[in-house]
Amino acid sequence: MGVGSVFIVSGLVIAVTGLGFYQNERTFMKTALPATGKVIKSEYIKQPFNRKGDAKGLFYPVVAFQTADGKNYEFRSDTGKESPAYTEGEQVEIRYNPQNPTDTKIVTFWSNGRFLFLFGLFSFAFVWIGFKMNRR
Repeated sequence: MGVGSVFIVSGLVIAVTGLGFYQNERTFMKTALPATGKVIKSEYIKQPFNRKGDAKGLFYPVVAFQTADGKNYEFRSDTGKESPAYTEGEQVEIRYNPQNPTDTKIVTFWSNGRFLFLFGLFSFAFVWIGFKMNRR
């Protein structure tokens, strides 16, 4: 298998992976209920050591919200950043699973499925490069 073919296969794998992520996110967003949450803190969590031996951490927002039936919940986002993405007291749009309100996500660029564009872009680039390499 030539290098061009490896690029083509890689591009197709990226496309299938992106579609899988998109389908999971789309299913969640269709069944999840909307709510407004309030950031109550940013939790700093140290990450495993990197190659340089540094132990850096990420800030994860912790959000409190109330479900449609009036129950209060808190959750920590599964997306962390090197600096806090939200300020304490900031309101954020969330969606939660009505059967399991601890399954909750902050609605962001990524959670709206727009990241499919990035997967598509990378997939297209890999396939295009692969075809160009195979033409030589």
